[in-house]
Amino acid sequence: MRVEVAPLVRGSVGDSSAAFDSLFSEVFSGTSADASASERGLALGTLLDAQAHEVVSKAVRATVDWGSRELDGAHLLWAVTQVPATAELLVSSGVRVEELAAAVRSAVEAQDSGAAGRPVLSSAARRALLGAYQQALGEGVDVVGARHLVLGLAADADSVAGRALARAIELGDRGAARSVLSVTPRLDEFGLDLTELARAGKLDPVVGRDAEIEQAIEVLGRRSKNNPVFMGDPGVGKTAIVEGLARRIVEGAVPWSLADMRVVSLDLAGMVAGAKYRGEFEQRFRDVLAEIRAHREDVLVFIDEVHSIVGAGAGEGSMDAGTMLKPALARGEVRLIGATTVEEYRRHVEKDPALERRFAPIMVGEPSVAETVVVLEGLREKYQRHHRVRIDDGALSAAAELSQRYIADRFLPDKAVDLLDQACSRVRLRRGGEVRESAVFEPTVVADDVADVVASRTGIPVADVSAQDVQRLLELEQQLRSRVVGQDAAVASVAEAVRRARAGLADPDRPIGSFLFLGPTGVGKTELARALAHALFGDAQRLLRLDMGEFQEKHTVSRLVGAPPGYVGYGEAGQLTDRVRRQPYSVVLLDEVEKAHPDVFNTLLQVLDAGRLTDSQGRLVDFRNVVVIMTSNIGADRVLDAGADAGESALVVLEELRAFFRPEFINRIDDVVVFRPLGAEQLRRIASLLLERTGAQLEAKGVRLVVGDAGLDWLVERGYQPEFGARPLRRVIARELDNRLASMVLAGTVSAGDQVSVDVVGGELALSVTSVWEPVSGGRHAAPVERAEVEGSQPVRRHSVFG
Repeated sequence: MRVEVAPLVRGSVGDSSAAFDSLFSEVFSGTSADASASERGLALGTLLDAQAHEVVSKAVRATVDWGSRELDGAHLLWAVTQVPATAELLVSSGVRVEELAAAVRSAVEAQDSGAAGRPVLSSAARRALLGAYQQALGEGVDVVGARHLVLGLAADADSVAGRALARAIELGDRGAARSVLSVTPRLDEFGLDLTELARAGKLDPVVGRDAEIEQAIEVLGRRSKNNPVFMGDPGVGKTAIVEGLARRIVEGAVPWSLADMRVVSLDLAGMVAGAKYRGEFEQRFRDVLAEIRAHREDVLVFIDEVHSIVGAGAGEGSMDAGTMLKPALARGEVRLIGATTVEEYRRHVEKDPALERRFAPIMVGEPSVAETVVVLEGLREKYQRHHRVRIDDGALSAAAELSQRYIADRFLPDKAVDLLDQACSRVRLRRGGEVRESAVFEPTVVADDVADVVASRTGIPVADVSAQDVQRLLELEQQLRSRVVGQDAAVASVAEAVRRARAGLADPDRPIGSFLFLGPTGVGKTELARALAHALFGDAQRLLRLDMGEFQEKHTVSRLVGAPPGYVGYGEAGQLTDRVRRQPYSVVLLDEVEKAHPDVFNTLLQVLDAGRLTDSQGRLVDFRNVVVIMTSNIGADRVLDAGADAGESALVVLEELRAFFRPEFINRIDDVVVFRPLGAEQLRRIASLLLERTGAQLEAKGVRLVVGDAGLDWLVERGYQPEFGARPLRRVIARELDNRLASMVLAGTVSAGDQVSVDVVGGELALSVTSVWEPVSGGRHAAPVERAEVEGSQPVRRHSVFG
């Protein structure tokens, strides 16, 4: 709404009335009888709304009534306190309106006491009115409101009125003042004031980054290219350094050039969001940029992930944020702080030399474990207060050390802070007691709590070895021998490596153990890997098996770590690296490794020596908690020819091994174990194990399997082929026994409650079925005597013989 110049209210004294008319005309019409053309101002009479018109009218009347030489910003500020609409605005900003009005009037009357002559419009008042007009234009309106007048006064920090208003806001509610009376409303809409958060105590303390903060202050003090960019891995503390700078500014621990500056974090994603029409993002960004330019001595802009300015908001026929920033950065109109990773900076910013040369990179390295402990000590109080727990010193050390040891795909101190945070949450939830007790009871977080979190996240048992674990590890050989027969040397070698790792005596930068199993087929090489996975984890799924016969071609090497850029399959996970990333504590079995292409061995060198491997995405995969087992049939024929002499056969096989593999590959393997051929007695034990497995399957159906010595000898005799190991025996049992049992079960010849006896009749395997008790309803079966006693029924005996 436009308001025309109202009829003037005459004063009681002629001179006063004339002075009012002259000043009123100068303010509202932009003209004065004594003013030159260059000194004429805006014709505000056609630009002010009703409330703004009332404010200016009261300022003019106060100037005349107080006998002031000129209408200054102070008169406008006093008038603002007298109009209800603007007074409410100040009150909502935390300003004590009555005190401000009294202070302004006292100061003006003391300064202008007894002034003579016709009053004029001061330069400060002109700046305030012009600032109000610019504020209105910036918001896209063509009428100046009362709020714009307040903002125009606040924007002029050099005037008495601007300083008085700023002081009044500072003594009141700063948060409300910022939202209502901010001189940078568009920047505040899309930004977060870190200095305000620091004043409110909402930022975490920054520890151990004094050198980086000092370096940033030096760059910000430069005359040109004073735009520091923090570069480093994710989680090393780049954003925290900027927060530390904001805390220093609030504490006054910065040079005069940075004193009282605001550090505002700009949200580019928020600026792009909702910009539906062409040019809408550019207008938003230009508005923010204009406010930053206007207050470049007061504002530091921080853009996290600064590489995102390249391409941000770009569309067909429009410019991105980086292009719009270049001129302002080059002329020093904007001081920008950025943070990004080295990879993203190289990929996006360095490709634009015109943009890149305006930044001053500052490298932020990953802190050491000792430095991380210091960081955690600085954060301890915050987390204790949040979780209402006590954090032991040992928990801080454990968080730093265990995160560095077992979480390889993230960086300190971020991963250590996450571990500590989750450990505090877990302890509070599990040991915090009742809700009513939570206010007084504060449980203590210790190192074992942090270890439990690591174990739950990675599957790696990193806590102190319990008594149960000790017994299981000491009896590991016995568990493995129950499944692997006749290979005591291999079993002992693997068990010793596992015990070293669990006792903390193994090399922390290598896998738990790396073994090459040599020997004829079917002697237990693969079975030992399966047995180890089951013994360690109780889960055969922890065995990651790769058949190296699938990697015979040169190009198949990429299947292990992923295809390189530009090749088909790029972006897909590598078969080896991805599975180890998901299960970092496992047994990796590379079966028949001699069949792989030689380039595969080059890839494995880094795994065996350094316990790590980089995939095609550049991610580092940790193999330090893996048992690597490779099997090979190299020299198998020589083992069989050497007879029973174990020493001679081992020398023969190792000689052939050196002829096949390169020395640097063999030298990185912890132990090369030669598996012996299986004899008749060992096959008999294996046959017993296989028959126990078949018996367990029948028992689940309520059928009992009994194999006599004659039947066992008959199966072993027909399955004995030393050159093929135990596999022929497995086939004989499947063909001669399992197939017949399956037919009997399907035909109904065998049912729940029956016993199948295996014996030899006339040189052939014979199966006889005896029904020794009636099945109990519901599928439960008792022994015959127990059945008769419990149920009171008589055993029923039924005989069937199958030759």
